[in-house]
Amino acid sequence: MVVLHDPYRENNPDIKTMVILTNGHVGKPLKVYDGYAARSEIENSLFRESKQGWFIKRPPENSKAGFLVHAYLTILAMALTKAFRDWMIQQEELEEIGEDTGIKKVPPESTAGKLQ
Repeated sequence: MVVLHDPYRENNPDIKTMVILTNGHVGKPLKVYDGYAARSEIENSLFRESKQGWFIKRPPENSKAGFLVHAYLTILAMALTKAFRDWMIQQEELEEIGEDTGIKKVPPESTAGKLQ
């Protein structure tokens, strides 16, 4: 999708034409544009703030090693999440047959009014 009318560009005529690549339906281009604006806000504020909290002064290098580290960390995080979810399912199945798993679940209604 090529943005032909960008209000930001009216005040900044020297910037390049914005091109937004999407795999979604572009029947309503302004919806895609607004979605990009929200995504941009998340990337530019949330991620920047979280990086500052970790004192990350610059983004990782765009290199093969940087890509591999990112890919391995992503796969590791996904594998740990999957393992934790599988473990929780196993714990629930054990609880259903009456085995003690060491995990006690407290229903939300039993804690109502006690958290003040």
